Amino acid sequence: MSAICGIVGIHEPLAHDEIRHMLSNLVAYAPDRIGFFAGDSIQLGQVQRFNTPESLSEVLPLEDEIAGPVIVADVRLDNREELFAALGIPTSEHRTMPDSKLILLAYQKWGKLCPSHLLGDFIFAIWDKRMRKLFCARDHFGQRVLYYTQCNGGFYFASVAKGITTLPMLKRELNEQKLADFLVLMAPDPEETFFLSVKRLPAAHLMEVTSAGVHVERYWSYSRTEIHHRSEAECLEEFRALFAEAVRCRLRSSYPLGSHLSGGLDSSSTTAMAATILKQQGQVLTSFGSVPPQNLVWQNRPGWRNNDSDYMYSVQRQHPNIDLALVQDHHKTTFSDIDRFHAFTDVPFLNPCNRTWVETILENAQHKNIRTMLTGAMGNMTISWRGIASPTIGTSVRSAAKKARTWWRRRVLGQSPWSHYSGIHPIFARQMKLQSRFTTHSFLSCEDPREWQLCRGAIHDTMSAYNAQRAIFGVEYRDPSHDKRIVEFCLSLPQNRFCDGKQTRLLIRRAMENILPRDVQWRWDNGGQAADWMHRLFATRDQMGEQLEDFSHSSLKHYLDIGKLGRILKNCPHPEVASFKDELVYRYLLQRSIFVGHFARSIHGRKTDKQGALGRAGLVSGMQC
Repeated sequence: MSAICGIVGIHEPLAHDEIRHMLSNLVAYAPDRIGFFAGDSIQLGQVQRFNTPESLSEVLPLEDEIAGPVIVADVRLDNREELFAALGIPTSEHRTMPDSKLILLAYQKWGKLCPSHLLGDFIFAIWDKRMRKLFCARDHFGQRVLYYTQCNGGFYFASVAKGITTLPMLKRELNEQKLADFLVLMAPDPEETFFLSVKRLPAAHLMEVTSAGVHVERYWSYSRTEIHHRSEAECLEEFRALFAEAVRCRLRSSYPLGSHLSGGLDSSSTTAMAATILKQQGQVLTSFGSVPPQNLVWQNRPGWRNNDSDYMYSVQRQHPNIDLALVQDHHKTTFSDIDRFHAFTDVPFLNPCNRTWVETILENAQHKNIRTMLTGAMGNMTISWRGIASPTIGTSVRSAAKKARTWWRRRVLGQSPWSHYSGIHPIFARQMKLQSRFTTHSFLSCEDPREWQLCRGAIHDTMSAYNAQRAIFGVEYRDPSHDKRIVEFCLSLPQNRFCDGKQTRLLIRRAMENILPRDVQWRWDNGGQAADWMHRLFATRDQMGEQLEDFSHSSLKHYLDIGKLGRILKNCPHPEVASFKDELVYRYLLQRSIFVGHFARSIHGRKTDKQGALGRAGLVSGMQC
């Protein structure tokens, strides 16, 4: 759980203070150790924050004094035993060997093929002195992030965009195409960032930097081969073994462990499996659940619950080594500490309402010295996938009606396909040619929504936002539902393993027999996180109006449809009478637009006459975006 940076002098000699300048922008990670390496045409920096047992004695950058390569890395490997065997490492060295040394040895054995042999969350950069080459790689699903740019005859990289964007010679310019794509939920190019001159190494890619240039290539891609087990029992047995291992390998920590526990199937399964494993070791798992204030009145969304604390307690009763901590975030709004957030991050938050409960949990974890947080964030796409049932007459009629409404809105009313969920300005959308690109690059263009969520689309920006929160609170997310082995297994199963026409999410429900309490295992309803979001919005509507007024006097008026957003805000219903139908407009469209606008202004780096009440709290001294 660290940050890395570096410079390669491709055609020009390196200035001695450049790596120190880059490192100074990474110290927000509250490091346990800072180190750097300098050679004739290379400078590498490492900000280490210890988490795994082996990292406590790890010193980075790490140089192999005999062979010569030097590595910096932010890594947690999950297949250490497999690598020990393949690399012939003596048993006496297993307990103390850090993950970075394993990667260095893997590179010396397999060269550019080494990332294919690694499992876990990682980014790393290796300077090969003999080849005079920088070799970098990013894990299969982009749990870690690596940015890079070329300027002034040098190649610069960092795991935090701020390590690059604050370089004196680099001009901070907003990537307007990326901004437009984000506003309509498109992500056609995983290399693109919100900074015009900064690129991002895509997940499952490697990069080689030499005097001949920069070469990027994919080292892994998912290839679906459908699995047909002889029986359901065989399928469940294989899944349980994979899931238990995916959880077990994420428990490697020198500090207390935590988990999200919402009461839903994903977080409950992850927490229950972790508690089962930790019980055998005599350890306790601190699990955090977010609950809304009890005295608020709101409209219930059909099939949804606003408070799942009874499910959380049910999981705890079945696993007494769970220390359940229920938290409330009533003192926060969607825009609390927004300047602090943007001082760390390089992307806006996709669903800003989730910041309140997520960051309240992270604050509480930080106070308990917890550095690892287990989640089931991607479970809806893997372990608890609902499945695609065979169409019935009813579903076919509803699908046809939906298509007819969409056709009417677009062809007759002239609405864009994103008009009901995006606040983008129509002229800006036309300038960015979104209409012609939408059919091939949006979430609607993928036959299987799981593939778009897991391997394409917004996952790249989501991981970047998670990394920002990691920097702010010093807590590392670990998600077993996003394990490569779990993803490959779940995507390869036929749909009848997930649904049977009557019940959905059958894989995880059946696999968690005797591990989850039955009321959670077979719950039919859904839990709503941040259920009191409308109360927060209603309480800050005046400040949001002030923010929109502020935007109207800046360049943001060219990006956002300020008039549309103003009309939406003016018609904001009282939380006690608001319908769940208002969720798309107020929870997502309005708040996402304002959040994106504030983020875009932070890149521009310009102040308006009125800063706005939304951005006054939580300013971080000395940290300007």
